[in-house]
Amino acid sequence: MIRRAAVGGFMAMAGALVLASASWACTAFSTITLSAPSGPPKAQIEVKGSSAAANQPVTLRWDSRTGAPVAQAVADAEGNFTVSVLAPANGGGAHFLVAIDGEGQVARGGFEVTPAGGDGPAAFNATGGSASASASSSAGGIGSASPDQWLRWGATVLGLGLMAMVPVAGVIVLARPKAGARPRSAAVR
Repeated sequence: MIRRAAVGGFMAMAGALVLASASWACTAFSTITLSAPSGPPKAQIEVKGSSAAANQPVTLRWDSRTGAPVAQAVADAEGNFTVSVLAPANGGGAHFLVAIDGEGQVARGGFEVTPAGGDGPAAFNATGGSASASASSSAGGIGSASPDQWLRWGATVLGLGLMAMVPVAGVIVLARPKAGARPRSAAVR
């Protein structure tokens, strides 16, 4: 009887863990789109964002979550925002714009600073790949994942792994014979 209660308790805990992991991992992440994939130093870039925290400030920085802010916007009730930023003045090559909303959600978009008057690659892909035709990037991709996202994915994998182990442990506990019990195949006389 105690064994069945223990297995039932384990199963209830596994169910709660799975639900908590799934709800935590299925959070929508912010997305930003840049008006151009590349341009000269100090080029003006329009940034459009979506899925940010509603009515919260959004801070934009070049190449780092902790760098100097280059622009700030406030997301509307649907989490959308639009703001203009200037491309980095120095340090040609690939850069990424980081947008962080009031709840800490992060989105990144790639931008290639080209020599003045020159044509550079189409865009820097924030996932670390080669140039592409689109300058949009979301924080939902594997390569552009923030440490917060890796933590959420890890918690989900851990939760699913534990969920798979609990039923196996329950079967082992239920199938194990009680100490001092006769084998089931023995004939009763």
